Amino acid sequence: MTRYTNGPISQYICKNATNGISWSSKLSLLLRNFNLKSKIGHQASECKEFFIDGEQVGIIRPDIWRELLHYPGVFQYDPSQNRVNLNPDWKTYEDRSERMDALLKELRGKNVFSTLNGWRNECYDVGSKFGDVPVMKMERSATCLFGIKRCGVHVNGYVNNADGTKCLWIQRRAYTKPTWPGKLDNMIYV
Repeated sequence: MTRYTNGPISQYICKNATNGISWSSKLSLLLRNFNLKSKIGHQASECKEFFIDGEQVGIIRPDIWRELLHYPGVFQYDPSQNRVNLNPDWKTYEDRSERMDALLKELRGKNVFSTLNGWRNECYDVGSKFGDVPVMKMERSATCLFGIKRCGVHVNGYVNNADGTKCLWIQRRAYTKPTWPGKLDNMIYV
């Protein structure tokens, strides 16, 4: 783990609280700049809600949907509600999970979506909200294609310096990681 105190971001974060703004408020303002929600590039009306067994579990961008249209046995579009339903004949968690996994492996083999190049053999449960019984599981690298909500615990550490400043501890991802190798990250993700 490396302690970063010389870069522009860490200098911004580590500045002493001045002008009545706490360091945590400064960090919050900084992090708002990283909010990707406003940078998607698509209007919400162009996106399709993604449903499994009557529950909305995600949202599909138009560019993703153009590729998924080639799989009518998997996805069924309801234009009256602008939503995509996973095949309703797939009734169980296991059946949905196995069939989705087969589709994702096919898409990966065809190199349709670059995000699948970050395949991890790690699945996330899929449900309408945190704590609900999951309706299926999906390869982690594919969840962004379907706008699946992902929940986890992130741990960050900080140091109270003798001069009263605070600094964050930030780790660098391993260069062997399939996604964002060598980039900065939080200390732990569970």
